[in-house]
Amino acid sequence: MSKYLAKLAGVALLPILFVILAQASFFCAAEAAEPAKPGLITWQKDLPSALKLAAKSGKPLIVDFYIDNCRWCRKLDHDVFEHPTIGRQLKNRAIFVKVNAERSQEEINFAKKNTNGSMPTVAVLEVSTKGTYVQRWRLEKYLPPERFLVEILNYL
Repeated sequence: MSKYLAKLAGVALLPILFVILAQASFFCAAEAAEPAKPGLITWQKDLPSALKLAAKSGKPLIVDFYIDNCRWCRKLDHDVFEHPTIGRQLKNRAIFVKVNAERSQEEINFAKKNTNGSMPTVAVLEVSTKGTYVQRWRLEKYLPPERFLVEILNYL
């Protein structure tokens, strides 16, 4: 009787093992087929250089305000700013910079001036050749890529 149960258990487990192996191979193939790609957006290394470049180029400055311990900030980066369509649509229309609202005093002050403290916040600034700027648009929440693109294109 125990030989029969062992054989029956082995036969019953085969479909389960097959499903597990099929799923594992699918995920491995998906990872191999889609290697990680850098985003199409070029981020300026710091706020002062981004402000200067925006003033010189006449392009608006898109500021991604974030803090390190913010799940929605990371989701915005991954889902929106690394999205190929977003990158293609925005990369030549603006200058981009990330501002950590908790890092340096300069970034903290800039964030206080341009956000209500809610993270993530994305702002579109129009920078003059004199270095002054006007905030044209601000989004203080996460939006999926399609909605984000529709919203921001109204201000670029």
